[in-house]
Amino acid sequence: MSGALVLFDIETGSLCLEFDTDTTPCAIYDIACHDVEPIVVTACANNELRFFNTITGKCEHIMTAHGDAVTSVSFDSSGLFLVSAGNALCGRPF
Repeated sequence: MSGALVLFDIETGSLCLEFDTDTTPCAIYDIACHDVEPIVVTACANNELRFFNTITGKCEHIMTAHGDAVTSVSFDSSGLFLVSAGNALCGRPF
């Protein structure tokens, strides 16, 4: 797995944005998109959550979230909280 993260136009199929994942490429297991803010969060195989800006494509923040791979990530319905889960069968609210 390359760990590449890209955004496509769903109607035309054309590439809109290629996110900057060059920091340390790793497998991405899940993606959460914020409903209002320009934020995409990835759950990665190397224990990290990565926060990307959907306008610039830049990685704004990297957070070590679990002791093992982060397998899923989701925003709550209000968009105020982020929850992740890992292979250790635990969830963590942020």
